[in-house]
Formats: sequence, structure tokens, C-alpha cells
Amino acid sequence: QTHLGQRAGNAARLRADGMGDAAQRQVVRLKAILKDDLLGAGHRAEMAADQAVHRFVEIGGTLYTPGIDANDSWDSGNFYVLDGDKWTQVRNLPNGLHCFDMIEYDGKIFAGLGTEILGNTVAVSQDKGKTFTFAPLYRDGAVFDTAGYEYSRTYAFVEYNGDLYALVTFKKIGSLSYDRLIFRYEDG
Repeated sequence: QTHLGQRAGNAARLRADGMGDAAQRQVVRLKAILKDDLLGAGHRAEMAADQAVHRFVEIGGTLYTPGIDANDSWDSGNFYVLDGDKWTQVRNLPNGLHCFDMIEYDGKIFAGLGTEILGNTVAVSQDKGKTFTFAPLYRDGAVFDTAGYEYSRTYAFVEYNGDLYALVTFKKIGSLSYDRLIFRYEDG
């Protein structure tokens, strides 16, 4: 069974250190190219089912963008795939109100979600994005207990030293405070 286990230790070592001036200029240049070439007026209508586009990821040589906030029913979430010069909407992320990030790892596609179902925030596809199932979150060898939380979100993935990590945020009920945990992917 595929699951994510909480990573013990200091999360700071997953954070990239500051970028130099040259790297900052490259990021700005990349953003300008993507905006001009991929999000021009002809493409905006293709992504109208979401309130925003906030990142691009390459999966298997193809460009994807997560659907950050679906305008359609929250039964399924969106992501978009660049097919030639046209963005194609794929609407099969279970309960995926938000899709914050996507990554390919170990031959699978992972989607970081914000859902109405606590703890179900990592969806995994083993068939190149045709279908997704939830990967349970584990802590101390058991499924993570979400009692006391209002909602959860998986905001980002990072591959580090050959392992996949997910940053998951849990909002506490009746509070403005959050718990942020890092889970490591384990297959089996």
C-alpha cells in the first residue's frame, strides 16, 4: 500500500538556501516567457474552470498546471495538460477542491490537494493521470489522527536525496493556528 510517513527531524534541511542574483534573474526571465507564450489571451479561456494558475510542472516531458481552485463542483478537482499548443482540462482528482502541486515520482503522479475530507490530501495515479486514489498519511506507524482539525492541505512536494516528501498543513478547529508536517513517501 502506498502511504506517506511523517519525517522525523528538522524540516529546515529540505529548504533551499537563498539564491544568488543570477538565479533570481533566471526565475524572473522564465516567468515572463511562460506568461507570454503559455498564458496568452488564447489560453485563458481553456483554464476558466479554475480561479488561478500558480505553477507549472513537467511530468514525463509534458507540461502540467494544477487547478488551484475549481469553479465547478467540488466532487472532482482539475489539472491541465499542455497538448501541443492547447491546454486540456483533466477533471478526475477525487474531492479536489484545490490542487496545489503535482510531481512524478517512482513512475507515479502525485497531486497535492485541499479537500473537504480530512487527511485525504495526497492523490496518486499509477496510470499516468487517468485515475487517482488517496494515499493515507501515517504517523508513528498508524494512520494519522485528524481529530481536532478543521481541514488539511498538501501544498508542496519535494524530491530530496531520492525520497519524496509532502508538506501538509492541518488547520486546528476554532483557532487560527496550524500544524505543518512533512510526510515521506513509502511504497508498501
